[in-house]
This record gives sequence, structure tokens and C-alpha cells, in this order.
Amino acid sequence: MGVLRSLDGGATWTLLDGLNNVDANGNILPIDSPARDHTFVGTYAYKIVVDPKPTPSGNVIVYVAMGGTQPGVYRSIDSGKHWQNMTDNIAALQGDDATDVVLDPNSGRFNVDENPTGNLQVVYAAFRNNGVWISPESQGASWNKLLGLDGGQTLVQAFSDLPPVPVNPP
Repeated sequence: MGVLRSLDGGATWTLLDGLNNVDANGNILPIDSPARDHTFVGTYAYKIVVDPKPTPSGNVIVYVAMGGTQPGVYRSIDSGKHWQNMTDNIAALQGDDATDVVLDPNSGRFNVDENPTGNLQVVYAAFRNNGVWISPESQGASWNKLLGLDGGQTLVQAFSDLPPVPVNPP
């Protein structure tokens, strides 16, 4: 169906059901407007996270892990007015539900050259049957699969140095 957004503490709600939910002046479009693409119809959100620091324009950055007909990690940099699927250009993730999304709370360090806004930069996402991916220092613009999280050699090697667990402890 989409994302329900409240800007007044839950007194009223607005349905954001597509990649573009506003007119040229930034006003929410009527739900039956032909300018709405209704991309989120047939999808479902597993998790929504919001960057705790507003952008310089006063908006918030929102990430949604979506499944269904248009799966992926979606990001809005303007409080949900517009959305972009940040994982649709990754062939290895095509058709996989994004089931979780997490922001690294330590990735918002303020460095004028690297991150002038202080907004969080590192995003993690889990994909059904595909593992966990990281978007390092790019707010979802690029993604790398974390190795070893799918039962591969890295996990086996990490646990091979542990002492054996006794079958019948004393």
C-alpha cells in the first residue's frame, strides 16, 4: 500500500504510495491524481528507519525495507515526498525482498570535507535468501555483500578456533 506519514504526532496521516507524492510546489497530490505512480501498491514494508538528524533543509532521510511486487531498499531525502529504490540497479538483488534496514549510529561523524551535514552514512540491509549487504559511507548509493553471513568459509573459519564444547559438562 505504501508508507503512512504523520507530521503532527499521529493526529493525521498521509499515504505516500509512490515514488512521487507531491506536485511541483511540494503539496501532497490527491490519491487519485494521475501524477502519482502508485509504485508501492502490491508492496509491504518490513521496516522503516529515519536518520535522527534533519537535513539542512529541515527534511528527514527515511529508509524502507520493502518486499512484494517492487522489492528493495527505498530512500527518501525529503520526508517521503519522493522515493528512490536504492537497490534496483544491483543485479544480485533483483526480486529479493529487503527484510530489514539498519543505520550505523556512528557513521554521522561531522567532517566538513566528508560529511558536512552530519547525517548517517552507513546503511545495512538484509535480503531474503541473499544475505546482508552494506552501503558504506554512501547513504545507500552503492552496496557490497557482507561475506560469511550465508554460511560460507568465513563463518566456518571464525568458529574453528573456538575450543570444543563438552558433551556432558561436569
